[in-house]
Amino acid sequence: MKQIIETIGSDYPMGVLQGRMAKQQIAEMWQKVQDSTLLAHNRPPLMPKPLHLLHCQKKADTFLKNYLQRALPEECERIHGLAQGAALPEEALLFMQVLEMELVPKADTYTLTAGLGFVAGPQATIQEEVLICSIWDFALPVEDQLLVRKSWPRQGNSSLDVTLAHLAGCLGGVNQHGLAVALFPAYAADSLSLKAVPLNLLVQKVLASTATAEEGAALLEKYHRDIGATVCLADSSGKIILLELSRTDQARRQAETGMNWITTRFTSQLPQVTEEYFSKKALPSFQGLPIHQPAQERARQLQEKIQQVGLLEPENILPLLRDHGQGQGENSLCRHGKMLTTQLAFILQPRLKRLWVYLGSPCLNQWQKWGL
Repeated sequence: MKQIIETIGSDYPMGVLQGRMAKQQIAEMWQKVQDSTLLAHNRPPLMPKPLHLLHCQKKADTFLKNYLQRALPEECERIHGLAQGAALPEEALLFMQVLEMELVPKADTYTLTAGLGFVAGPQATIQEEVLICSIWDFALPVEDQLLVRKSWPRQGNSSLDVTLAHLAGCLGGVNQHGLAVALFPAYAADSLSLKAVPLNLLVQKVLASTATAEEGAALLEKYHRDIGATVCLADSSGKIILLELSRTDQARRQAETGMNWITTRFTSQLPQVTEEYFSKKALPSFQGLPIHQPAQERARQLQEKIQQVGLLEPENILPLLRDHGQGQGENSLCRHGKMLTTQLAFILQPRLKRLWVYLGSPCLNQWQKWGL
């Protein structure tokens, strides 16, 4: 399985290259989506599974593709190339860009992702630099789909990011100007807009077309999004912007020069899930599980460990992310829960244009270091 790919050229050939190099991983992910019980939860009782899957693809093709062609035509071209390279229908690739939007009608019923992390300002680090640490939990097994990607576009910025094989966008990365961007899942409660853009595509767009944290934040604020998240932007000057995004609204959070902690909760007044537990409308496997508490408890544990470490650098943060505390479970830093498992953790260094990453559960893998 490839864990690093490099793409070059305009958007369509870059998509083709990614599709070809990650063809097996994309095919496996498409099979997992078709086999998953998550898809069945949103299916009308009398609709056969194959017909429902076709309906989901057609809906993504009708709404997402038509809007992307107007709003982000270059990202639409990349998805088209990705489908061609992977030898899958374009409707299938479009659907996989927005799984969370399609499968999660209400955020207290179930989720595909969770996580936590922090942004360390210059006062908290050995080199007096900004460090972004992001920990991702997934409901689907995606370890084999995780990739580090280097992009060398014909026009725009070169970038280094971490993504999933089927995504045209990314979960976080850094570009040639030293602008770093990272997503942190959050549970927004506002309604979905028909003009929503997959947030992973917007992160890729920020890396490809902007040079500063302010420029990147302004771009993200222009669009409605498919999911809620906190997005951290930090540039080579040391500027940090913490942007809390619901599907249709946004708020900027005050960034500290020391530590900034991020969980699945917004700190602002944006509409978000306030329930403590997944509801009775959730999948049976999710019912009764805590929604926000694991991220908050794990952030508390990580905060205690970091206070013992003192000033930070990637080499003294990464070992902490493997910790199981009192044993593997919902509240261990390296999470092994009933439905959600930590399968990705990464650190971004904007000034040095570096990515440190665990591709897979930190407790079972060695970290990798990549530079642009």
